[in-house]
Amino acid sequence: MKPISNCLSIAPRILSAGLLAAWLALGLQVATAAAEDPILTVDGAISKGPSVTYTLAELDAMPQTEIKTATPWYDGVQTFSGPLLSHVLAAVGAQGADITAHALNDYSADLPAADAADFGVILATRINGEVLSIRDKGPIFIVYPYDSDAKLRHDIYYTRSVWQVDQLTLK
Repeated sequence: MKPISNCLSIAPRILSAGLLAAWLALGLQVATAAAEDPILTVDGAISKGPSVTYTLAELDAMPQTEIKTATPWYDGVQTFSGPLLSHVLAAVGAQGADITAHALNDYSADLPAADAADFGVILATRINGEVLSIRDKGPIFIVYPYDSDAKLRHDIYYTRSVWQVDQLTLK
């Protein structure tokens, strides 16, 4: 028969293993819930209801566009990808001529809705293939193809390039 002290030393290991398994399971549930949380709300002058929300997965399901460009915020040329702003506007039935882009930090800027089609603006959710974190200007960064036209390398367009976007309001 084993001494009782051996049995007692096994109990904390079993308890630790059980707690670790529970913690990992909870972590996976939280990560799954976070992945399914809306990251963008579009509202205002739209025909699809008072507002439409999108998760990252829903934005990823839209056709993706890549823009390879230099920006004032990163060193060298970066590859940004995400849906065209014009596709998102069409999906919500946008009727406004202007958009207020709101960020998580309460910064906001206005941009003409026409910029979406005129310049091929994207709602970047990735940089160089990696999902944009909040720390790295995510979850959504409005990106113009700055290198495609010298006119886009101007403060007017840089101020319209809102990062950490969480809401677009059509006016």
